[in-house]
Amino acid sequence: NDVDDNASQASDTYSTNSDWTDYGNVPAVLGDYKPFVATIKGSKKWNKYQRKLHRLIYMRGIHPMLPSWWRFSFKMWAVTHPDLASIFAPENSRKRVAIHAYGNEHAAAQALEDLFEISRIASDYNITGYQDMIGRLVVNKIDDYRKWALRDAGLWKKKGIPPIILIQEYPTDFHIRKKQKRTATDTEDTGDDEGPAGDARRQAKFRVALARDIRKRLSHMGERWREVLWNEKTQSYIAEPPTLFGYAVVQHFVMLVSHDAGRPKKPVVILEQVRLNDRGQWLWNTLTIALPIHMARDALYKMRNIKEVVPKQTAVEDDPDL
Repeated sequence: NDVDDNASQASDTYSTNSDWTDYGNVPAVLGDYKPFVATIKGSKKWNKYQRKLHRLIYMRGIHPMLPSWWRFSFKMWAVTHPDLASIFAPENSRKRVAIHAYGNEHAAAQALEDLFEISRIASDYNITGYQDMIGRLVVNKIDDYRKWALRDAGLWKKKGIPPIILIQEYPTDFHIRKKQKRTATDTEDTGDDEGPAGDARRQAKFRVALARDIRKRLSHMGERWREVLWNEKTQSYIAEPPTLFGYAVVQHFVMLVSHDAGRPKKPVVILEQVRLNDRGQWLWNTLTIALPIHMARDALYKMRNIKEVVPKQTAVEDDPDL
């Protein structure tokens, strides 16, 4: 069967096919996914990394994403329930999965377990009326996981590496604060703008301000990468500029965004929107939050031997995930 094939065939052990397209129920679900993603406006313009992340998020619970031996680390979390078996690679399989460690496996499992708490925290603070505190706590949790991922890669605190992941909190009155910085007076969102119509206008202004700020930040990050990777002598890039991922956090709500640094004219895309205040979705939320960090970090691995990007360090096995 598919499980035995994946576990036993030497060609699969170090296969670059990290999507496990022939495993278990993956082919059937992929059949449903293709017409679904076709309905998303702009999806045809996504690059391969953006498509992969969106597909992995859609395939949670069907597509193996964690090493098989991590099962033992999560017994207390009921992640080992038979219905969740496909989250892990099949037993004895060494085939690479999207969420993995390059260094200490125990530290990796602990970092992911800490991220499990993100939905509980968001839900508890939302219920108790401390909504304004949720965003900062969520940002800190995501950033802790980012720091672990870079430490695990030996990339933490390496000077000169442009940021590849954006984690940004936005207050619910962000659009007002932005205008107050631009003008001496602020006449919008006053007591004269009440009722459903006023709420709709405020929400629209917030979305516009949020989109502009995200685009500005990711575009600036992309510009830095192009500068680092551009070779004036050859008039070409010494490596492909990476795909950038970002988290825009508004209280318990998280938008996963992405920007292709190598194609600056392409728009910033929203790949997923996560509501962390649903405790029952804690596992799926964790996987959704973790996946972009692993993809971004693994892209950085590919550039580890480029001195302009990463200082010389011990060689690490190529990551077939990307």
